[in-house]
Amino acid sequence: MIDDFDIFEDIKSFEASPYLLILNRDYDQFHDVALTRDFQLLDAYDVLPIETNQEFTEFVYIPFLNQAILNNEIIENGIFLDYPGKYRLQYRGFTYDFSINPLITGVEDNTIYTHSVSPVISAGNVFLNNDLFISGTTLSDPGNYLLRIDGYNRYEKAIEFTITSNVSGIIHNQTYQDVVEITFTGNGYLNNNYVTSPYIVSEPGEYIFTIQGENNYTETYYFTIVEPVQTHTFVDFIQQYD
Repeated sequence: MIDDFDIFEDIKSFEASPYLLILNRDYDQFHDVALTRDFQLLDAYDVLPIETNQEFTEFVYIPFLNQAILNNEIIENGIFLDYPGKYRLQYRGFTYDFSINPLITGVEDNTIYTHSVSPVISAGNVFLNNDLFISGTTLSDPGNYLLRIDGYNRYEKAIEFTITSNVSGIIHNQTYQDVVEITFTGNGYLNNNYVTSPYIVSEPGEYIFTIQGENNYTETYYFTIVEPVQTHTFVDFIQQYD
């Protein structure tokens, strides 16, 4: 036996739902009390265990007995919701407004990443930069990204983040006397010519290296390569004189 619960009153009938064992004291359509999965007694006159304008993540179960109205639709004996949206529940003369947010993992709002990311969204219609997005897809291209989740009753949640090109081998406004090797991700342009990673630059000169990414994303690096400084020793002077 897992657990037991004693009820010291006469029960005429009962019925079961996925979340409640509903008990009736009389042979009528009004449900009097119920037993929850965790063996809590629920009365038909209990106040709902939520606050108005409350936000839930991923899902919510709201227990109650008899009828309520959820977004203008009649529901009975509790409700389980797991779809993002805005909801209004009316029960026993009280109105409860609340919302359900999707569970989002893999990215955080207003964060800059130097590596690929794989956003996972629990539910909702998901768009990335206004294109449909499949949850769990890996993103590696540099760019500015807007992840938007649309839900029920004009619900909308937005997450903004950036992926950089992770450039290495050069520093902005730096001068070099040696060959440089540039590594990066994304579309690279050296003095307006398309290049791929890794790319070696050996000729002396002034260079502009640009990365172009999603949603008007740009990185720009100015650098210069100069001829190595020639140094002469006393031995070099004697050899040249001879």
